[in-house]
Amino acid sequence: MTQVSSRVADDVRFVAKADYLKTLAKLREEGFEMCADLTAVDYLTHPGRNIAAEVLGEIKLERFEV
Repeated sequence: MTQVSSRVADDVRFVAKADYLKTLAKLREEGFEMCADLTAVDYLTHPGRNIAAEVLGEIKLERFEV
C-alpha cells in the first residue's frame, strides 16, 4: 500500500515494505530515473513519539532495510 501526500509542491510517498519494489517499478514506468531525498527514520520505539493523524491513516508501521 502506498499513500501519497502533497507537501509544499513535493509528493511524499509512504510505502509498505511489501510494495517497495512494485512502487519503484511504477515510478520508473512514469519516467522517474532516481529518487531524490530518499529518507528513513527509525522511531518505532522512541519514547513519547507523536505521529501526525494524516500520516497514520492506513499505514502499518514497520521496519525494513534497503
